[in-house]
Amino acid sequence: MNYKFFLIVLVILNIFYTNTIHSATKKKKSKKISSKVVGNYPSTIVLDSLLDEGVLYKNILFGKRKNKISANILEIKLNSTKNTLEVLKALDNINELDKLQQIIRYSDSTDRAKTIAAVNGSFWRAAKNNPIGPCIIDGNVIEQNPYKDWSSCFIDTNGTPFIDNFKLSGSVKLHDGKIINISTTNRRRDSAAVVFYNFYGGEQIPHLSLNKLEKQIEKSYMDFLQDSTIFVGDSTEQDFSYDSFRSVLIEQFRAEQLESSIFKAVVEFIDKPGINKKFRAVVNYIDTGTVKINSNQGVLSLGFFVPPDLYVMTGDTLEFTFYTNVHKEKQFNFALSATPRLVRHGKAGHEAYIEGSRSRRFINGHLGRTAIGYNQAKDIFYLVTIDHPNSSAGKKGASLGELAQIMKQIGCYDAMNLDGGGSSIMVIDGKNIMAKYNPEASRRISVAIGVRKKDN
Repeated sequence: MNYKFFLIVLVILNIFYTNTIHSATKKKKSKKISSKVVGNYPSTIVLDSLLDEGVLYKNILFGKRKNKISANILEIKLNSTKNTLEVLKALDNINELDKLQQIIRYSDSTDRAKTIAAVNGSFWRAAKNNPIGPCIIDGNVIEQNPYKDWSSCFIDTNGTPFIDNFKLSGSVKLHDGKIINISTTNRRRDSAAVVFYNFYGGEQIPHLSLNKLEKQIEKSYMDFLQDSTIFVGDSTEQDFSYDSFRSVLIEQFRAEQLESSIFKAVVEFIDKPGINKKFRAVVNYIDTGTVKINSNQGVLSLGFFVPPDLYVMTGDTLEFTFYTNVHKEKQFNFALSATPRLVRHGKAGHEAYIEGSRSRRFINGHLGRTAIGYNQAKDIFYLVTIDHPNSSAGKKGASLGELAQIMKQIGCYDAMNLDGGGSSIMVIDGKNIMAKYNPEASRRISVAIGVRKKDN
């Protein structure tokens, strides 16, 4: 009697799980396949569902043992003119975090596009919350500086992805032809740096005031404590105390106070910003203290000790250029960075050590993971998440080596790892499909990447 009861419970749970995924995917066509071998890695396709034209969702179990690696795979056909790959930023601000569900809702409310599905993206710095490594949205540089030898995925104006060790640099040509190199974007690190701010740096520059500092310290630390307990396992390897948070934010505040005393040129864009292209802007006015900007404006702050021949004047037309070290012939609109490379030109094998990672847990731990990649023709793009370890559900997570093999097997010619552990999430139709009993569950993240459909 107990055995029959147990079988009935298993059947009910399986039906509930399948229906939950189906309702989240808004499928046009789906099929449940009990067993099928895919490639050389023992695997079983559990679910195969068409979400939208050119967007397919699959759930595949990999491995021979009882506990398997459960991979959620979004296969996106890039030759569809309606599907676009885009990077999304929490609240359109370099220092903000939000749940992926909210990032999607916010983005969909601000333009004529619908996000079909998305996953978490870049790692970010604790307390400051800015993404690590190059980050570009619609031609605007959110974060400029590379980190170690991490990989990045840049997406050109035709929607074609490129995974490589990108380095992003910037410069501005003054009205008399003199050229100044831009040190950082949207944040100041020292008094001498040349900094360029756009709307992603905040509606006012500097954005952090003294009366908000203590509240932000408390909020940032509480958010970190709450977020780090959402899922077991965390590949970010962040171990911050309250004192650490406080010191980091005070350091940021001091840097911004330097900005208050520096002359800043508020510029209006004449051309649309982009990467590996020149775009012009005219100087509206120059001021110290706090300046306000809108989405079509930027701020050029030349720092202290700038010689008089490099000053700018109201009415000057400046020419900005942000450029890459590789694929210089391509114009890019979107980018995000993470680590490590998983598949290079058809060869699977993580490059964590090459890119500067040494943590055994990050490399070898069986964790929830997130990865992206594309096939050799670059007409199919893959967004992949690995379910978090759950022995009662028969799931074990994946190491970087296992993830590399899986990415190659599903069809990737090039692939890279994104932030993982507690940050790993895939949202389809507004629901976290990796948490079937709590579809609103999500760690607050900085950057996401997803497939969107323009509303024409």
